[in-house]
Amino acid sequence: MVFFKGSTDGRTRLYRRAISINLEELSETFTIFGAVRNESGNITTVPFKTDGEFLGFIIKRKEL
Repeated sequence: MVFFKGSTDGRTRLYRRAISINLEELSETFTIFGAVRNESGNITTVPFKTDGEFLGFIIKRKEL
């Protein structure tokens, strides 16, 4: 499992676009989550969506 985010908000959005463009291929091998801040201010993960606003990303290799 790997967590990553951009050094700036713009870089994080760039990563989101790169994942979105390649989502079909990436989803064959990886489960992808986005890190978000919930209502209570804690950071949690949600399934990746191409239009989501994320603080970072978690990618986990699928079990074979």
